[in-house]
Amino acid sequence: MKDFVNRGSYYWAQFLCLFRFTQKGKYHFWEKRKCKIAQWCMLWADKNAYNLVLRDGFGDSFFILSLAHELAKVNHVKLFFLVKPSQVLLLKMFGFNNYKVLKMLNAKDLMTHTINQAPYPTQGNVFFPQPRYHWQTEGLMSESKCFVDVFRRLFRLPLKTPLASPCWWPDINNKLSKKIKKAGGINNIVLLTPETNLSITANLMWWKKLAESLQNRGYFVVCNVCKGANKIAGTADWNLSVEELLALGARCRAVVSIRSGLCDLFARKRKNLFVLDAPFHSATEKKFFNLNFNFNIKEVNEYSDEKQIPIETLVDKIANIKNL
Repeated sequence: MKDFVNRGSYYWAQFLCLFRFTQKGKYHFWEKRKCKIAQWCMLWADKNAYNLVLRDGFGDSFFILSLAHELAKVNHVKLFFLVKPSQVLLLKMFGFNNYKVLKMLNAKDLMTHTINQAPYPTQGNVFFPQPRYHWQTEGLMSESKCFVDVFRRLFRLPLKTPLASPCWWPDINNKLSKKIKKAGGINNIVLLTPETNLSITANLMWWKKLAESLQNRGYFVVCNVCKGANKIAGTADWNLSVEELLALGARCRAVVSIRSGLCDLFARKRKNLFVLDAPFHSATEKKFFNLNFNFNIKEVNEYSDEKQIPIETLVDKIANIKNL
C-alpha cells in the first residue's frame, strides 16, 4: 500500500489523510481541518525512532543535520527522516540513509498550528525541528545568542555541543568540468548568488557593477539565480543543479552571496566567502545569524550591506587571494 501511495498522485495523499481504519474494520472520518502534514507524516513514521521532518531551506536543515548524530547518541535512539526531494542531497552529505521522500511536504497550505503535540523529539512521534513551528519559539529565540543555539535547545543538547561537518561533498562532474575548462579554469571563476529562497533579492544594480568590475579584471563570473528577472546581465548562467552549485562553490576562486542558507554550507567548506546580509535583517538579526559567530570561525568575510564594502575594495580582496 505504501509503495502504491508513493507512486500515486498528490490527491491520493490527501485522500488517505482524511480516513483512518479502526480496529473494528470501519473507516473513521477526520475533520478536514485536521488533514494536515502532521497526520500524513504519521503514516510513514518509524515507531522505534525519532522521526524528524525536513521541509524548510538548506540553512535550517544543515544545522539540524549537523546536530543529528549527537542527538541520536545522547538519547540512545535511531533517527528516521521524512523529507522533501530537495533535502535528500543533504542527508547524503551527512551519511544518513534512513529516510522517506514525501513530495507533499512542499504544500505550504497544509501546514497546521497543531503540528507539534510534544515540544521535543520523542520516540515514535513526528517532530518538526524548525523553531517557528513550536509554541515555545519566542523563548527559544530570546534565550539564544545565535541561531544554532536555538536548535541545540530544541534538541535539549548542551549549548557547547559541536557541529558535525559533512562526511561527503559533491564532486565536479564531466559536464561541469567542460564548462570550467572553457572559463579558464576553476581559479578564474567567481560565483555570485544574489538572491534567497525567501524571495529576498539584493540591490541588483550593485551586483551588476560588481560583475562588470570582476570581468574587467579578467575573471569569469557565474551567476546563480532561481528567477530569470534577477539574472545579472553579462554573467554566465550555467543552470546548475544543486549538486553542481555546491561542487563549483566549494572550489572556485571566490563566492559572493547575499546571506542565505547556502552560505551556511559554504561557511563550513571553504575560505574566500564574501557575504552581504539580506535586506530584511535588522541589526539584532544580523548578529543572530552571523556565520562566524554561529560556527565559531573567523574565515567568512561578512558585511552588513553593500555600502560597507566598496566594489573595488571587494574585487581587490578577490584578486589578492592566495593559496587556492
